[in-house]
Amino acid sequence: MTIHLAPSPHWAPPRREVLRVCAALCVTVLIGGTAIAQAVPPPSSPAGRWITASGNVEVDVARCGPAWCGTITRVLSQQSMSRPGEVMTPADTRPALGMTILKDFLPEDEAAEGSPVARWQGHIYNRENGKTYRCLMSLDATGGLVLRPFVGLPIFGKTQVWRRLDATSAATPVTSREGQP
Repeated sequence: MTIHLAPSPHWAPPRREVLRVCAALCVTVLIGGTAIAQAVPPPSSPAGRWITASGNVEVDVARCGPAWCGTITRVLSQQSMSRPGEVMTPADTRPALGMTILKDFLPEDEAAEGSPVARWQGHIYNRENGKTYRCLMSLDATGGLVLRPFVGLPIFGKTQVWRRLDATSAATPVTSREGQP
């Protein structure tokens, strides 16, 4: 006796059952995708291209040994940070392009194993006045790079937030406007 296990060519699952299974799968994918998107934390690394709070320059933040450093990759404008509306006359006359303005940013506190570093401490260079300041660096909930340069204690500083460039903006070539340092 031979037993045939192939389904009958005339058999098909009930249409209502197929629709119910498809609807359940769609709902599962939508809910699961939303939960995954909400569960993704903001970036825990300052690596990338940033526009400064003044909008003057684009800075590439990357590892330099065990620390983080930031180098100017593009000059966008020359507006004074201390005198809004005026053109900046930098105390440092070296070309801005390629200048390292963030240096030696190391974790401020040891992070628990597996958790991201919350804050880094290092130095920031202000080319407008030619001075270097101690600085705290962190990432905010919206993805901004929060920098607080200070003299003495952080309470005597001023916070600025840089915005991250998206991937398409960061792909633009490194240039400087003609006539700008």
